[in-house]
Amino acid sequence: MHLRDALALAALVGMATAGQARPPGCDDSALPADQRWNGATSYSTPELDRFYSLSGKMSAAYNANEFGSADALAREYLQLARRFPCNWNYGNAIHKANLILGLVARRGGRKAEAVSYLSSAGTTPGSPQLDSFGPSLLLAREWAKAGEHKAVAGYLRSVQRFWKAKDMSPTGLLFPYFADPDPISTWIKELDKGRVPDFGAPFNADPP
Repeated sequence: MHLRDALALAALVGMATAGQARPPGCDDSALPADQRWNGATSYSTPELDRFYSLSGKMSAAYNANEFGSADALAREYLQLARRFPCNWNYGNAIHKANLILGLVARRGGRKAEAVSYLSSAGTTPGSPQLDSFGPSLLLAREWAKAGEHKAVAGYLRSVQRFWKAKDMSPTGLLFPYFADPDPISTWIKELDKGRVPDFGAPFNADPP
C-alpha cells in the first residue's frame, strides 16, 4: 500500500461524515441503502465489496506488468462506478481507472488514446482521498516529459477544482515560509511555457 493510500484510509471514516459535497440527486435519505454515500458505515453487498476491491486488484496487476489484466479490471471498475455514482468511492474509480487505462495505452504505444484517458481522469468530481491527498501524477508527469504540455495543463486545471495541493518541494518542506501557496497554478504556468514541472510530492509520483 502506498503512503498516499494508507493516509487516506486512516482518514476516511472521519472525512466521510464531514459534509462532503454530493452530486445532484445524491440525497441519502431518498436513496436505497446500497446507493448511499456509505463512507462511515459497515453496510455492504457483494457488488459493493467488488467495487471497493477493484482498486487494489487493478494496481497490483499493473505493477506486476500484467497489463491485459489491469486493463480489464479498470474497465470493470468504471462499469461498477456507474452503478454507484453517490458512493464515496465513485470519484476514486473514475480517476484511477482512467489513469490505469492511460498508462496501459501508453505502454502499448497508443498515444492519442492514452492522452484521452488523462483527460477523462480529470473529470472525476473528487473524493475524500483525492480532495485531501491529491491524485497520482505519474501519467501527467510522463506526458509532460513527452511534450504533451497542453493535455497535462488541462488535466491539472480539472483536478484543481477539488485539490488544493501543498508545496512538497525541498524548499517548501524545509522552509514553509517560502512555500508556494498554489503549486498547481505554478505547474500550469511551467507547462504553458513548454517546461516539465517538478511536481514534488513524493507519493503523488507513485503508480496509481
